[in-house]
Amino acid sequence: MFCSTGIAVCSIAASSNHVLTQDIVWSKTGTKEGVMAAAASSDAKHSNPLSLHDFLKSLELTSADPEPKGLPKWDGIYTDVSSRSGAVKEIPEPLPFIAQSIPAIVDARSKQSGSGTGSGSGGPIVCQVLDIGSGNGRNVFPFLFGKHLPTTTAPAAIRFGVTAIDYSQAALTLLKTRIEQHSKANAATAATASVSCYCIDLESDRTTQTLIATPPVAAADAKSATTNTTTTTTTGSGGSTKSIAQVKPTPLHAAFDVVTCTYYLDWTLLPVWCDAVKSGGFLLFETFTPEHVTKYAPRFPVRFTLDTSEFKRVVEAFGFKIIKCDVTDDPKASTHVASIIAQKL
Repeated sequence: MFCSTGIAVCSIAASSNHVLTQDIVWSKTGTKEGVMAAAASSDAKHSNPLSLHDFLKSLELTSADPEPKGLPKWDGIYTDVSSRSGAVKEIPEPLPFIAQSIPAIVDARSKQSGSGTGSGSGGPIVCQVLDIGSGNGRNVFPFLFGKHLPTTTAPAAIRFGVTAIDYSQAALTLLKTRIEQHSKANAATAATASVSCYCIDLESDRTTQTLIATPPVAAADAKSATTNTTTTTTTGSGGSTKSIAQVKPTPLHAAFDVVTCTYYLDWTLLPVWCDAVKSGGFLLFETFTPEHVTKYAPRFPVRFTLDTSEFKRVVEAFGFKIIKCDVTDDPKASTHVASIIAQKL
């Protein structure tokens, strides 16, 4: 829990009677069971011959791609940080939500390996992490250098490999420079870490068409700029309908133990990130809620907010169980934020 005086936090346990207000139209497969069966048989259908590295490289921005919206702004921010004396050496403070989740991930991965401290063969446990929208790397460093790992776990017993994706090359350059400098100063922990960076515009048509098999939401289903409802026909429970995209078989399938995504949410690609998690792995999401827009930031796009009911329905369709769901209302900071941990069963 990461609340302080004056901050209201609502914790929703996996077993709570949380009222769901969104109903799902299952695209093509027809039922929730159909979605789960399709996900379970993805290995048999997997036909993409590329390695994960080559596949991600193929998605990287090129001079032929349209410039992503907002890129000059973010490139300018990270270029400015890189130019300031000493700023490159500053390690960004990790989000408490991410740092506090790592011990549970280490524990779960250790149990899956059959040992509390290492793999069955005596080597290190290898956990692959995908960080979406890495920015300054605040979610990357806790995994890479073990600062927040349990003290009972020897550094050599756990090894995190991190795949960082962002559309700002300036951000990724800054991240790699910081990692290189930190590795030189912390050789012992650096030996247990690895990172790969990819400059990808996740919202481009090329990326979406590569990852998604069917359109996830009809034009009429797009979220309103001022409300968190859709305009499709409501169903028996009174909630609005929203379809889930089918994911194309790619090397992303079951490639990661952990997928993290904070303060960036593209609902279109959420099924892709669900599919990318291995059995027993975790989704870690934190960002603003629809209430953040109504209470504090009316200009913030509702389509990027995290509706906990809708999120729960989508991830459960891919075999996930919600482990923790905190909704934090902080009037002093003028933020309303949801933090969710889900594990694939």
